Order: sequence, then structure tokens, then C-alpha cells
Amino acid sequence: MVKLLPLWRLLVSNTLGKRQIISRPVTPLVESNFFELLLPRTLNLLFTGTIISMGYMNSKYLRQITGLQLLLLLLNLAPDNLAAQTDDFTESLFPLIEARLAQPGGDTVRYFVLEKIRRHCGNDRRCLYKTYDEVLKKLEGQNEFWAGIPVAKELVKLAQLKGDLDAEADALERLIVLYNFINDTRLTNFYREKLLAVYEKAGKQQAAIEIKALMLEGWAWHLDQADKILPELEATLARADEMNMTETANKLRIRLKYIYEEFGHYDKLTAIVEYLEKLLASDSVRFANSGYDFHAASGRADLLAMEGKYDRAEALYQKALNISRIHRRGTHDTWSEIYALHRLAKMEWERHGAAKAKAYLDTAYAISSKYKMYDRLVINLEMKTQIAEAELRFADALKYTREMYADAETADSVSAGFDVKKYYLQLETEQLAAEKEKQSLELRLKKNQMAYLILVGVLASLLAAGLFIGFNRQRKGRKELAEQNALIQRQAEELRSLDSAKSRFFANVSHELRTPLSLMLGPVRTLLKEKGATEKQTELLKMADRGGKNLEMLVNEILDLGKMEAGKMELAKAPVQAAPFFRNYFAQ
Repeated sequence: MVKLLPLWRLLVSNTLGKRQIISRPVTPLVESNFFELLLPRTLNLLFTGTIISMGYMNSKYLRQITGLQLLLLLLNLAPDNLAAQTDDFTESLFPLIEARLAQPGGDTVRYFVLEKIRRHCGNDRRCLYKTYDEVLKKLEGQNEFWAGIPVAKELVKLAQLKGDLDAEADALERLIVLYNFINDTRLTNFYREKLLAVYEKAGKQQAAIEIKALMLEGWAWHLDQADKILPELEATLARADEMNMTETANKLRIRLKYIYEEFGHYDKLTAIVEYLEKLLASDSVRFANSGYDFHAASGRADLLAMEGKYDRAEALYQKALNISRIHRRGTHDTWSEIYALHRLAKMEWERHGAAKAKAYLDTAYAISSKYKMYDRLVINLEMKTQIAEAELRFADALKYTREMYADAETADSVSAGFDVKKYYLQLETEQLAAEKEKQSLELRLKKNQMAYLILVGVLASLLAAGLFIGFNRQRKGRKELAEQNALIQRQAEELRSLDSAKSRFFANVSHELRTPLSLMLGPVRTLLKEKGATEKQTELLKMADRGGKNLEMLVNEILDLGKMEAGKMELAKAPVQAAPFFRNYFAQ
């Protein structure tokens, strides 16, 4: 009996591959009826220029012109009309997308979609965002991952331009899911890093923990460093439990379940399966559509299969398969169904049920082919090859091997980018069609050219009149400004004279204060030198002496200030010890 390769990685999010997408920017093209788009925007531009040039006009005329400008803008950009046009456009566009997907070289539909939407919306961000969102929903619903990737990238760019962190996070999440489905682990991890930064900036701690856990899980799978990563993942789980993030903690447990399974931590695997079973038993209604029932059933089945209890394991695998099919009808998620089918095939082969094993593999192969899940096809064909070799069906084994390498090559080729030559051939065909549309548009423009020229002439005359009036107003304004400057200079001279008179007044007052101050300090100091005064009298005399000295110092400072203003005294800078200065200051 040949042992089949482990299938635990079917539900694991990839994070560290080497594939990438080569994206090509497409120049936006605008197509619209002349009176619906070109003329209103031209009128709006000319009216705006007129208003700027006539800044000094009477407010009555200004209100009239602004009102007309606003009316033109509203007629051109009515939101209800925009929403209706976007819905109609999306419905008409999707059959073209489906037809392009069915053609050889359908990978170029990615750029076909962007070009059509940009031609429809022009530079209108609201129209672009709504249309991209609707088209992406349809592509996601049909598992057209490659066609959806550039659309999701455009949603990310628009959210960044708007500065909307919630919208940016939502677009990045959708982009990550698309890259994960095509098994491009490098770009999946790259955009998870960006999403983590957005969550941290927005303060969404719970979402940040979940993304960080996904990245750690990817390192465990793809770098074979489970022993190093598991402690950090388990610490993250403990942190989520401490912060009462129940849903996040349960998601981490499910991810740990598959790592424990792969790397032989069966005791921990058993603990998680028992936890999920208790959780479902506690409130089966609440967790009916959570996905926990699938993981609990498949995990218990894995434990039973390892013990050789195949009948009970088969019953639980079948239960998990039925759960996955119910979920898939609502979410278009095929991963769980393929996982259950592969697990059933592996178990049947181990207990010598070759016919059932091949039937399960055929069913999984059909689903993988339908949704273009090339990495699942590779795993499926590898299992078929091993079974064929064990049964000595070497021709079939060779056939499966060739198909397996072809699917692997297809997955690698789409991950590496798209065929540039094919894209340019397709673009040339589309340009021919665009030329025909352009000729039709030019005919319509010629029919309206005379009316357009008349309107431009009238508006140009209004603009010239506005410029002339504005020039006259500006010349009068310059004259009034010169008169105001002369008045300001006169007032400045008067202020300088007042300041000089103030300085002279303070100097005269200071001189007058010095004489009586000296007469008071003389007797005080004489009394201090005599010995007959009591202790209290001596203290009072000293206090009077200090106050007199301070007053004398202030008078001298006022006189010095006058000398400095007159330019008769220069400032002598010298270092001063701070402690004695402030001690003396506070002692007063």
C-alpha cells in the first residue's frame, strides 16, 4: 500500500510564495454625449473663471452667476442618475466579461474590465468605486479570481485617495482572499502586511491580532518552522482569551488544529477538537453557520482514522462533507468540500476501498476544474498518480503525471503575470472599435459646434468685461492702500514722539526722587551706627535701610534705561551666580 501525501494544507492560508502579478496602468478614456458631459463642464469652467476675475462685483450678480454654475453642476452630476447608470452599465458589461473569459487568452480580461469602467466613469470617483465594487462582487461569486485582482486593487487606491480606513481595509481583505485562492503566497503576505498597518492605524486591535496570526501560520507552513512559530501562536491565542476576544480565539484554535495535525501534536489536537465539540453542544443554534461544526467533525474523524476506526471516521467525514456543501451553496467556498473529499479518498485507500477512493477523487477533480483551482488539481492528480502506480496502471500514472505538471505550469504562468504580446494584440483590436466610436462622436460634435461657439463667444465677452471691471477696482484699491500707508507712517511718528516724552518724564521723576531718598537714608544709617538702640529698633532701621537701597536701585535703573534709549550707555554683559541673586530677591 502506497502512503498518500498529507492533505492538511488544503484549508491553510498561504503567505510566503514567490509569484507576483505584473499590472499595467490603462489611460482613462471618457465617452459621453456632448450636451451630457462636455458642454456642462466647459460652461462650469468658464463661469468659474469669470467669478474669480469679478471678485469686486456686486454680490447680487455674484449670487446669480454662482447659482447658474451650481445648476449646471447638479444637472451633470445627479447622484440618483449616476447610481441608475452604474447599475445598468454593470449589467451590460458582465456578459462582455464572460465572453472574454471564454476566449483564448482570457487572462487579459483583467485589463479589459478596467478600461471599460474607466471609459464609462471618467474621473468620477463615486462612479468608479460603485462600478468596481459591483463588478468585483460578480467576479467573486463566479470564482474568477484573476479577473477580480486588478479591480480590487483599484478599490484599494480609491479608498486611499479618500482617506477612508474602513473602505481600504475592506478592499485589502478582498484582494488578499483573491491572491490566496490563486495560491500566490508572496503577494498574499505582502498585502496582509499592508492590512495589518491599516488595522493598527484605525485602532482595530482584534482584527490586527487575526491578521498577525495568519502571517505566523504562513511561516509555520512554508518555512517548516512550526516548533519556533507555535509558541508565539499559542501566546497570541492566550492574549485573545485574556481580552475576551472569543471569536478571534476560536479562529486561532481552528488554525492551530491543522498545524497540530500536520506536525504530530496529537494531544493538543485532541484538546482543540474536544473544545469545539463542547462549544457546539453548548449552543448548537448559535454556531449553526459558524463553520465550527465542519472543523469539529473532520478533526474527530482524523483522530478516529489514525486509530483505525474507519467506520466511525467515515460517518464523521460524510457529515463534514454535507456541512461543507450546505455552506458552499451560500458562500461559493469550495475549499472545505474538496478537503473532505480528499480525506475520504485517503481513508478509503488506506482501508483498501480503491473504487470509493477514486470516486471521491473524481468528484474533487471536477469541482477543482470548474473553479480553476490549479493547486487543488495538482494535489488531486498526485494522489491519482500514486494510486495508479500502486495498481500497476503505469499508462494512467503517466497520464496523471503529465496533467499534474500541466496544471502546475498553468498555475505558475498565471502567477507570473500575463502574456504581453497577447494583451497588445487584443488592445489593438479594441482600439479599432474605439476609432469607430470616436468617428461617431465627432459627427455629433460637428452638429453642435455652432451652438458651442456662440456660447463660448458670449462667455468670453463676459470674461473680458469682468477682467476690465476687476482691473479698475484693483487700481482704485492700490490708491487707497497708498493713502493708508501714509496715514500709518504719520501715526508711527506720533507714537515715537510720545515714547520719547514718556522717557523724559520718567527720567525727571527719578531725579526728583533721588534727593529725598538720600535725605531719608542718611539719618537711618547714622542711627544704625549708634549703640544705644534696642534690638527691635535696630531691626526696623535695617529694614528701612534695605527698602531704601532697593528704591535707590530702582531709581538708578530707570535713569540707566533712559541713557540706553538715548544711546549714551552700552549694555555690559557679565556672568552672575544664580543662587545669591535669587536668594537676595526672595529675601525681600
